[in-house]
Amino acid sequence: MTIDMNILSQVVTVITDGMEFIGVISPCLKDFVDACTLILPITIHIDEAKAQVKPLTRQLEISRKQLTNENAIKLTTDQPIKVTFENVSFSYPSRKEETILHNVSFTIDAGKTMALVGSSGSGKSTCVQLVLRFYEPTDGRIKINEHDITEFDIYNYNQAIGVVSQEPILFASSIQDNIRIGRNDATQDDVIEAAKQAHAHDFIMQLPQGYETIICDGCMTLSGGQRQRIALARALIRRPSLLILDEATSALDSSSEKIIQQTLQQTSKGRTTLVIAHRLSTIRHADWILVLKDGVVIEQGSHDDLIAAKNIYFDLFKNYQGETLNVQPIEEANINQSEDSSTEIILDQEINSVLTEKNEEIKESFVKEETELLIDEVHHIFFCLVSP
Repeated sequence: MTIDMNILSQVVTVITDGMEFIGVISPCLKDFVDACTLILPITIHIDEAKAQVKPLTRQLEISRKQLTNENAIKLTTDQPIKVTFENVSFSYPSRKEETILHNVSFTIDAGKTMALVGSSGSGKSTCVQLVLRFYEPTDGRIKINEHDITEFDIYNYNQAIGVVSQEPILFASSIQDNIRIGRNDATQDDVIEAAKQAHAHDFIMQLPQGYETIICDGCMTLSGGQRQRIALARALIRRPSLLILDEATSALDSSSEKIIQQTLQQTSKGRTTLVIAHRLSTIRHADWILVLKDGVVIEQGSHDDLIAAKNIYFDLFKNYQGETLNVQPIEEANINQSEDSSTEIILDQEINSVLTEKNEEIKESFVKEETELLIDEVHHIFFCLVSP
């Protein structure tokens, strides 16, 4: 047998190089093994998570098929809708013995703004939850454009609603992604247009990376007003038929509140808007005001009409001003409207002093209601993410 010396030389070279390579990496082998040891439990958890997600995904698909009716009515985005409550009563499934709403009736005409006024626990957030279809009324019915709310495709319906809460949820991602989550098919131009409508474009462009600026702890810190404007842009990018505002200015300083309030007034023009009000300064220009107490409508009307009636709303407004009102038509009234946030009195506190003496119960109810509102926003975002 003849041995080719060239081949033999190449084999020797490969072996030699291999030995040298082993010598180089041998000090790292222990670290490599340790890393593999640490990764192994993680892969096990990932497999377990996948196993748990599969049934959930399957259930979501089943629920989607059950809730989506081929004959269901679909809303057209950017077209204001009419919302009607007809003798609506409601009890939460977990507290069936406690009636939260009692024969509530009202109408929000298309393109108009209605404000819900009432102490914590009066049923304001429950009305919002029913409009968002998180629950169905126990009695009575809710109509959208004269059709029962249950006749609408639930995913299309949720896509047609924009929600801005007191404490908006922003995700650890870019500003652009936080706005686009309101509509996954939105283009860059759509994102910019929504930001402009929310008066957020200018401050975004002043950030180091503009719309690509990352929002997270330890990254970019935004003021309360900036966060609210991003949340409003997220709601507006949907071109909502109904805009729901959970008093988006109550936690802001006076300068930020003024900017946001002006923005909200502009964006709600010609758009059906439902406002949960905690400060009287935010509802004076509403087309209709509904005063709730313990789930019952005790007053409703325009600001001028309610002031002229000299009932509960009049007392609240008088306390808010901090002085005796000389009741006149609103355009003639000489009412001091200080922009200093230190002089503003939160409406919940005023209503508590006028309507009830059960302060401890009100405080507990306040915490419960605000928690429910935060959960509502998470639910609403979740609905949007799983929509087809």
